[in-house]
Amino acid sequence: MTSSLACASSSIVTSNSVIISVSSNVSPAISISASSTDICEGTSVIFTAMPTDGGSPTYQWILNGANVGTNSDTYTSTGLTDGDIVSCDMTSSLSCASNPNVSSNAIAITVNANVNPAISISSSATNICFGTSVTFNASVTDGGTPTYQWLLNGTNVGTNSNSYTNGALNDGDVVACNMTSSLACASSSIVTSNSIVMTVGAIVTPAISISASSTSICSGNSVTFTATSVNGGTPIYQWLLNGSNVGSNSDTYINNALANNDVVSCEMTSSLACATVSTVTSNSETITVGTTITPDIAIAASSTDICEGSSVTFIAAPTNGGTPTYQWLLNGANVGTNSALYSNSSFANGDVVSCEMTTSLSCATNPTVTSNSLSINVNPLIATSVTVDADATTICEGNTVTFTATVINGGTPIYNWFLNGFNVGSNNPIYTNGSLANGDIVTCEMTTSLSCPVDQTTTSNDVIITVNVVESYTITAADPIISVTSLAGATYQWFNCDNGNQAIPGETGTSYNASVNGNYGVIINQNGCTSTSSCVFVVATIVSENSVNQDINIYPNPTNGIINIYFGEELINANISIENTVGQKVYEANDNHSKASMKAVDFSKYSEGIYFININNKDLNVKYKIIYNK
Repeated sequence: MTSSLACASSSIVTSNSVIISVSSNVSPAISISASSTDICEGTSVIFTAMPTDGGSPTYQWILNGANVGTNSDTYTSTGLTDGDIVSCDMTSSLSCASNPNVSSNAIAITVNANVNPAISISSSATNICFGTSVTFNASVTDGGTPTYQWLLNGTNVGTNSNSYTNGALNDGDVVACNMTSSLACASSSIVTSNSIVMTVGAIVTPAISISASSTSICSGNSVTFTATSVNGGTPIYQWLLNGSNVGSNSDTYINNALANNDVVSCEMTSSLACATVSTVTSNSETITVGTTITPDIAIAASSTDICEGSSVTFIAAPTNGGTPTYQWLLNGANVGTNSALYSNSSFANGDVVSCEMTTSLSCATNPTVTSNSLSINVNPLIATSVTVDADATTICEGNTVTFTATVINGGTPIYNWFLNGFNVGSNNPIYTNGSLANGDIVTCEMTTSLSCPVDQTTTSNDVIITVNVVESYTITAADPIISVTSLAGATYQWFNCDNGNQAIPGETGTSYNASVNGNYGVIINQNGCTSTSSCVFVVATIVSENSVNQDINIYPNPTNGIINIYFGEELINANISIENTVGQKVYEANDNHSKASMKAVDFSKYSEGIYFININNKDLNVKYKIIYNK
């Protein structure tokens, strides 16, 4: 500064210095991320802020437009609801920020409700007779697309279905079902239904027989008839005299006014629930009133030389028995019922059967007589079996499998083969099949020719066949590349169909880039099985041309007869030739073609397929691929 004062100590003086600090302009920004955006109800989510040019920023978290959280670069919440939107505002501490207050991106949260899967089952019946089919049905809550596992007495049965049917339940059997929910937010993925306990009654066959205190009487004698019931429970009796109802609901019936040839029987109605028939009729007792007679009895057997367990029926032929009372004897002990027939299927070798008959006729010289005796010869049973073996149980589709049946005690057996329960094959110990499917089951029934088998016909073990296949695939050509569908776990080998199907070294991928026009295919190996594709023609070079660009248009393509070649520019001394896919020339012409001229070529005399049109002169060399379909 220069002072104007006259007496200044110094006319010019200099001030102190001020140093200026200039900071760069900055553009604050913020983005946020979430630990998860698709959650179950109550799941904790952590949101993290990532600032730019914030310095020591101040954060304000926002939930659905309302401030939440604290001044922190993270925000955690366990109470989010479906559709909630979270964002964050940041205030930069830097002095030269273009805008100190910035907002982040918004994150939308998907919250899936928690569910409580449940299952209950019901049955068509719980109290049944043995052999009755029962269907169990499952009702599911919050199962999504559930998986079912039925349980019989704790053991897995049935299939993955909401119903289960069983026609062979036993008394006390317990049926339940496990259900696996497919829903993501299930409180428990597997739940168990209620249990249903089955009450199964045995099938019974009611029967009744009656006996009389006497069947041969004098006029006025009293006769007591007694009914013996089998599987009657608390039975109801209806006595019949000559077909008409008499007596009362009692197991005995007394009559002292019987006439000659009166017939007495009894109908019994069983009270049991699982009876094969509710009402059965007894034998008939015929009352005879007559003069003095001499009774006699003879017996005959259906067979006296039998196999162990075979039933033999004995028939009594009485003389002067009237309506006789029979007492069958086995080795001197009483057996059977008061009937002219006696059957037994548990004889031992040497057993002796006879029959005592008491005549019903009055004034008999001897009312009770004994028949002749029959001795039974019993041959022991022999065990039979058949076992099936296969030369392979895991095969590729189309492989032939030979099944061989091995027989014990078959004599000259008869074979009957089954495939999945249906008759196949012939009367032969060997069965061969070349068209088996995965899961097919082969068994064999063998009928023995020997006497006294335990089972005349026996069934073999099941042989289950596993058939591996190469999955379906497609070959496509996009010249010059030929490709095949990618299959899981498969290997590939491309081959040249025009070179005796010779493998192309190193070409083991899902595609092959042909360098030469020709037919190519691929061999696929998957699951231990091999599939060879059909051959596909590939053009390595479709169109090639020299430095002169000619305007040539060929149409229609594909064609079903005529191909038109349009020349947009003049073409002098042009050679036009047509070749098939094996290089055979089927057409050739040398012509001059003026500008905007057309040439038609008729393909109708050629076979369907792919052809190549070559057009060249000293300035041009082009090739076009043509598809001809008749």
